[in-house]
Amino acid sequence: MLKNFDKENQEYVDYVIEDVTQAIAKKYNLNLTTAHDSFLHSQTYQLLIKNPKLYWHDSSDYFYDLWQNEQKYGHPIPSFLLELEGKI
Repeated sequence: MLKNFDKENQEYVDYVIEDVTQAIAKKYNLNLTTAHDSFLHSQTYQLLIKNPKLYWHDSSDYFYDLWQNEQKYGHPIPSFLLELEGKI
């Protein structure tokens, strides 16, 4: 268990980690260990574990989007903000 999350927070974090890992592995043709490590060493992951309750309304797709943009732009930012700024 990470930090001292209650059961609901831990279940949410685990769900996001699993889904994002799967998405990274599939998109970039990586094995699950490499994809998992990539996510766990990201700023996006740090946002998730800092306070999971802030993100309960967000799906794992949101975190995958943040992770992808972090890889491209160096920090996690949602695509909709990049669109508003005319960057994508």
